Amino acid sequence: FYFLYLFFNENFSGSRWVLGLSAVPVVLGILRYLYVDFSSSSIYEPTDYVYKDRFLVTIVGVWAALIFFSF
Repeated sequence: FYFLYLFFNENFSGSRWVLGLSAVPVVLGILRYLYVDFSSSSIYEPTDYVYKDRFLVTIVGVWAALIFFSF
């Protein structure tokens, strides 16, 4: 649904290409989360993965910066 919002939103008044770039960290974050989730043998809470994995924290920060600068 995020991608549909990015490409079919007619009411967004900010920079559309910066908003479109925010799709890259979303895909990378989802792929990284799935990789970490399926490659570990122990069962943790999902939020523990997000807070302990530096790559995911960085991706969330990049995504937030792109959203902030798109306005």
